[in-house]
Amino acid sequence: MKRKLFVLLSAALILLMSCKKEEEKNDTSNPYQLLFLTEEYKPFNYTDNGILTGIAPEILKSVCNTYDIPFYVNVLAWDDAYNQALQNDNAVLFSTVLNSTRKDLFKWAGPYTSIDWYFYSPAENPVHVSSLEEAKQLNSIGVIQDYSITQYLIEE
Repeated sequence: MKRKLFVLLSAALILLMSCKKEEEKNDTSNPYQLLFLTEEYKPFNYTDNGILTGIAPEILKSVCNTYDIPFYVNVLAWDDAYNQALQNDNAVLFSTVLNSTRKDLFKWAGPYTSIDWYFYSPAENPVHVSSLEEAKQLNSIGVIQDYSITQYLIEE
């Protein structure tokens, strides 16, 4: 009797587990497993009182709500976010400038805005740059690794 009960319970357990696996396979409530990555970059994306806000997250939240995609974002240093996006096929790196260096590295959506680039110098040591040719004459230019302006300046 104990043996029959054990076999019956084992069979029921196997049947329940296989139903659960089939149910999980057919679960279409969340077919997207996206890794959202960004940095602090006002006004496009930034945290305010611990809440991510800005132009980009507001647009993405709306799109995600429309398609029932969970929207959880990792706010990281730029180089960490960029490197994670390069290593993960399901990563969504925003806000990111499309340039020739990055064009074939990612799939792109947008644009939703544009930006202008400027050269800055400290007030106590002013440097006046009005063209790329003038910038090429400087001894050095401080940049952020892998930023689009950095990639552009290296190309030029």
